[in-house]
Amino acid sequence: MSGAGSVRLQDSPPSTLEFDGQTGVVTPASQFGYGRHTSTALSSTLTLPDEARHSGLSPLDKERSMNGVHTPTAESIPSSPPPTTIDKETSRSPIPPSDPKPDNDPNLVEFDGPNDPYHPQNWGLGVRLRTTALYGCTTMAAAFGSSVFSAAEPEVEEYFGISSELGTLGLSLYILGWALGPLCFAPLSELYGRRIAILPPYFVYAIFTAGTGASQTYAAVLVTRFLGGICASAPVAIVGGAMADIWTPAKRGVAIVFYSWAVVGGPFLGPLIGGALIVSGHSWRWTMWFTCMLAGGIAVLVFFFVPESYPPVLLVRKAKALRKSGENPHAYAKHESAGLSFHDIVVTHLGRPLRMLFLEPTVTSMAVYASFCYGLLYMLFGAFPIAYQEIRGWNPVVGALPFLAVFVGVIIAGIGTITLGASYYRSVTRKRGGAVPEGRLLMMMIGAVLLPAGMFFWGWTSNPSISWVPNIIAAGLIGCGFISIFQQAINYLIDAYTIYAASAVAANTVLRSLLGAAFPLFADQMFHNLGVPWAASLIAFISVGMIPIPFLFLIYGERIRGMSKLCRQIKEEEERRGRKDERGPGGDHLELHQHHSAVTPEHLDLQQIPDLKMSTFGELFRVTTYGESHCKSVGCIIDGCPPGMALTEQDVQVQLTRRRPGQSALTTPRDEKDRVEIQSGTEFGVTLGTPIGMLVKNEDQRPHDYGGKTTDIYPRPSHADWTYLCKYGVKASSGGGRSSARETIGRVAAGAVAEKYLKEAHGVEIVAFSSSVGKVHMPTSNTATSSDDDLSADDADENVPEISEEYLKLLQTVNREQVDASIVRCPDAETTERMKARIERAKAKNDSIGGTVTCVIRNCPVGLGEPAFDKLEAKLAHAMLSIPATKGFEIGSGFLGAEMPGHKHNDPYVAGPNGTLRTKTNNSGGIQGGISNGENIYFKVAFKSVATIGREQTTATYDGAEGVLAAKGRHDPCVVPRAIAIVESMAALVVMDALMIQHSRQAARSLLPPLKTNLPSSATIVGGAKAEESVRKQEEGTNTDGTPL
Repeated sequence: MSGAGSVRLQDSPPSTLEFDGQTGVVTPASQFGYGRHTSTALSSTLTLPDEARHSGLSPLDKERSMNGVHTPTAESIPSSPPPTTIDKETSRSPIPPSDPKPDNDPNLVEFDGPNDPYHPQNWGLGVRLRTTALYGCTTMAAAFGSSVFSAAEPEVEEYFGISSELGTLGLSLYILGWALGPLCFAPLSELYGRRIAILPPYFVYAIFTAGTGASQTYAAVLVTRFLGGICASAPVAIVGGAMADIWTPAKRGVAIVFYSWAVVGGPFLGPLIGGALIVSGHSWRWTMWFTCMLAGGIAVLVFFFVPESYPPVLLVRKAKALRKSGENPHAYAKHESAGLSFHDIVVTHLGRPLRMLFLEPTVTSMAVYASFCYGLLYMLFGAFPIAYQEIRGWNPVVGALPFLAVFVGVIIAGIGTITLGASYYRSVTRKRGGAVPEGRLLMMMIGAVLLPAGMFFWGWTSNPSISWVPNIIAAGLIGCGFISIFQQAINYLIDAYTIYAASAVAANTVLRSLLGAAFPLFADQMFHNLGVPWAASLIAFISVGMIPIPFLFLIYGERIRGMSKLCRQIKEEEERRGRKDERGPGGDHLELHQHHSAVTPEHLDLQQIPDLKMSTFGELFRVTTYGESHCKSVGCIIDGCPPGMALTEQDVQVQLTRRRPGQSALTTPRDEKDRVEIQSGTEFGVTLGTPIGMLVKNEDQRPHDYGGKTTDIYPRPSHADWTYLCKYGVKASSGGGRSSARETIGRVAAGAVAEKYLKEAHGVEIVAFSSSVGKVHMPTSNTATSSDDDLSADDADENVPEISEEYLKLLQTVNREQVDASIVRCPDAETTERMKARIERAKAKNDSIGGTVTCVIRNCPVGLGEPAFDKLEAKLAHAMLSIPATKGFEIGSGFLGAEMPGHKHNDPYVAGPNGTLRTKTNNSGGIQGGISNGENIYFKVAFKSVATIGREQTTATYDGAEGVLAAKGRHDPCVVPRAIAIVESMAALVVMDALMIQHSRQAARSLLPPLKTNLPSSATIVGGAKAEESVRKQEEGTNTDGTPL
């Protein structure tokens, strides 16, 4: 310690800072440990008076500075990037820094990645279900308190001697309280947490309800009902935000269904239970006392069994615990570093719901629609007694039963949301590349039609001469339409405003409560004066006018949100924190990547990074591929294809069909048709010489197969999950991202184009086949006759395996029809059956197996390839080892040739046709000195077993904890049969590129004068002016520099 209020961790020269004329000393960066990470921070020695040191600081920073804890600021860390600028609206909640802090501040407490068990969305399922259920009960009891009064109204009116209009005020004032309470409670929940904003007012709500039951004047009844409504609105406004805390968007829809059932179930149960209490002889006061006991009991359960769920508040607690324990006295959470004045609380936070209601078109539209439906619900509390008790003459208990029909419609719509709505949500999410609010709109669109249909049907079947059955069915349609609109409006607002979900739902609650309070006031007069049929029709006509709302948001919703300043700020803040709605890979992983990478951003000079073509193959025939497993499409762009070649999609489709998944029981069941679409580069079926663009849509996407333990928690053994994360700092939903085998579709499409040109222009044939699966091999060589130990040294040199003549004959004659006739694509019938059995055995054990693919290139022109670094076999090896899952490459005799003496391995020349030379044998595999010699080029590629298997494996999580992984998903038990077309295509790309390079060299040579040479006329010299000069000098008997030979 260098003095009070300072920490010095290194003996390095201090630097001086000035604060309004005062000077301070800051020591350089030092290393210290924080949890599992080692980070860089600054410690300071400030020689300033306390007043100067603490002026302008937030309460947290003042406390920390007084106690010798210095928070590094952006100004004190010159190497840190400038912080993201946040508008005043978003600079307060839920992450409201009072001064800019660097994103990589080691003292900043955040969640430890997306799988941190401290994050509410990673709590155990039981805890989240319990929290959802109990919070739903709070909402149900609050809504129950609104409608139970309607059952007591006749007795209340008689007891106090008031009119029915005044009696209705007891219900309306309670709902009016719901319009005021959310303006306070919802923003407070985004400042201090959900529990503190729900529990105290909820206990007070129970007390005011008891006060209503004990009231001796009707004025006291109205006052306690109004104040009770204000307090009861806390869970109604906040629970939607709490659902966003603990459930991911993919699962939140189901949670909101149960929340909506609670919101709607309370009002329906109120008249039924209240009516039962009245009919059984209890006083109207017991309806209030029953409600008080119900709310009080639920509040006690919430107090003991529901934890705080608001993530920023949890981080504050975590930071305080770290400071208190001494583990990191510098720790702080962004949410606690805001200095909040009374003006900030009132104007910024308490005023946010109203600003959103009037200034956010999305909130306004959804709130108007949902509020109209909610007002309609409370109108039914006045309409149903008229329709069933007055007109049909049913008693209060039986007259309340039609509310159950409405509730049954609510249940049915909820089931539709869980099934049909969830499926539509996943579909929209896949198509739009991520979770979007528009995925919630299917059920709202259905409800928009059902609601007016139900109102028309209900109104015109209300005549007592008509059976009650169709009328009750119509009531069910009303409930189905109402809840479909109501719950999806809430879902849409939560998805659209995420971190401000509570305020968005509060804005909705304000408006719906106002309409809920107003509708009962005129329901009695409207249904008496117009009659039930026309009163219901009036509501239905208004509902018809609102039908376009969800359809317009489906089409223009994203554009409308794009015009919202607040929505843009929310999106920027979420992207900055690397945690979008799904809390998928992002900032936490970037920190992990930088921790393990030797090259960090501060060490990079972007101007010195070369123009890398990491997704492009070839020099003159260039192919760029794009896409992976679960994006919208995959494909390629070909640059350099000669013009004038006939080319249609069918020419390409043949090879794509050969690599297509789902071909047999031995391949992945993923059902992709892999239909290619040529987007550019051809016209009327002929190539134009311009870039050819081709795409294949991913139709059978299932990224959820990769959720949970598959990639979120575990890097899969021998997969690209971990290396991809370390390289890029993010995780793809399918794990290795571009390492996905779906990327090879672009290669196969481009290879088909190259192969068509090679065949038409030069007669080149390329055929590949499965040559081994596991230890099941096709016979390819003559085996040694006996052990070397039994032979003399000379005889042992001769006792070596050689490529068999039968195998070489097979390479000369095998064709694709023979290969494709085998389920494993092996031209040998006996080997096919053994390979099939081996793959089936691996599949039965939830395992996988590897193998090899042999490929032969026939009629390849002589002279392709270069003698040094770009040897033709080097290019082939590069191409083959770039295919996913490849682990080995050998050409010609390969590793077998390493065992053969030179006199056996050499390929003697023999006279060929037209004065050319051929080789008697072909151990070289058609390439000599890196250049093709005209013989068959043949090579073998080894593929490892598929990494993702269903068999349980002991491995480690990203955090290093040991666990057991059994991966989900649809994967090949053996990739070899489907790799055939990929190997052929990559071979075609290599030969095509080498051919075009050779053509360009020959074209350049053709512009020069003829070259005199004493070589045979059948040989072709391509060397240019320097070669010609060399030959001329040799003829003159001199070297190129003029000296005698």
